[in-house]
Amino acid sequence: MTRTPRPLRLRQQRPNRSLFAMMIFAAAVVMAACSSIGPERVPKDRLDYADSLSVSWQRQMLLNIVKLRYGEMPMFLDVTSVINQYTTEGSFSTFIFPGGNDEFGARGSFSDRPTVTYQPLTGEAFTTSLLTPLSPIAMFSLVQAGWPVDLVMNICVRRINGINNQSAGLVRAIADPEFLELVNALSELQQSGRLMIRLTEFNKAERVEQERGVYLMLGRASHELAAEAERAKELLGLDLDAQEVSVAFGGISREETEIAMLSRSVLDIMLEMAFSVRVPDQDIVSGRAGDSIYDTPEGSRTPRRIQIHSGERVPDGTRIAVPYRDIWFWIEDTDLDSKVSLAFLLTLFSLSEGSSGGGSPLLTIN
Repeated sequence: MTRTPRPLRLRQQRPNRSLFAMMIFAAAVVMAACSSIGPERVPKDRLDYADSLSVSWQRQMLLNIVKLRYGEMPMFLDVTSVINQYTTEGSFSTFIFPGGNDEFGARGSFSDRPTVTYQPLTGEAFTTSLLTPLSPIAMFSLVQAGWPVDLVMNICVRRINGINNQSAGLVRAIADPEFLELVNALSELQQSGRLMIRLTEFNKAERVEQERGVYLMLGRASHELAAEAERAKELLGLDLDAQEVSVAFGGISREETEIAMLSRSVLDIMLEMAFSVRVPDQDIVSGRAGDSIYDTPEGSRTPRRIQIHSGERVPDGTRIAVPYRDIWFWIEDTDLDSKVSLAFLLTLFSLSEGSSGGGSPLLTIN
């Protein structure tokens, strides 16, 4: 008897859904790793690096001010470049074997490689940036830019037409009362909008003055401010009828229409601020740090340029603080005047490299 063979039915395997899901997930990982991440990182990284550099400059300057109080030489490291490299890579592999022993794998990686280059400030750069006296053009340009004239005069000027500012550095001098009166008079004129700047540069080739586009003038004022302008001219020993007087670097004026001004260098200003640091009493007694003119009855009449505190612990929320000799030194975050003084010093430090050239400002008094 012959049997008719039945048709052979092949068994169809159902797809492994979990396997497909993992494959899709792995593929997504690889695609994400291969996508561009640079544009997404720029907004965050740029602000983070800018903030870090700003805070580090403030702390470095604060540390150097403290070191000067202890008789040590300042040292600056300039950040010359910041290069950040992003690297992403990913791979995916799968192997299907008979019997359901399938294998698959995915791999992805991300690396962030910042490269920061530092350069110490030495040689000619050190001399130019720290030891060169500020030019009158740089000083009065800051006044024109909106900095208070009393801040500029108190910090940057050592002597003007024979009138001494207070010096708290290694060579001490008590401020003449006339200096404080002069600064107050100029401040009143600035607040009234009557203090403007005009700077000129002398062209030796053509023997003519070329306008720089910045002006320093004491313009026509009201009756009350006219008295301030006249008093300023009296204190400076100027011709009361002079409409315009020149400002030159020097200690003694040559005529009644000239203001002679001795300005400080950035290192001089740092020394002035160094003696504003409130160091522990035992460091003064032991001779580790010098005493301050601000702690004397005569010197206390002039306010400190900056308030720098010291202690074993830094108050919460303090942003500008540095450790030195197992002691913390800081500027209170709520002390706006001290923070402005430090910002002003950093501005001078940035300007000092190119501040040695240029002409002399003209001060017009109507």
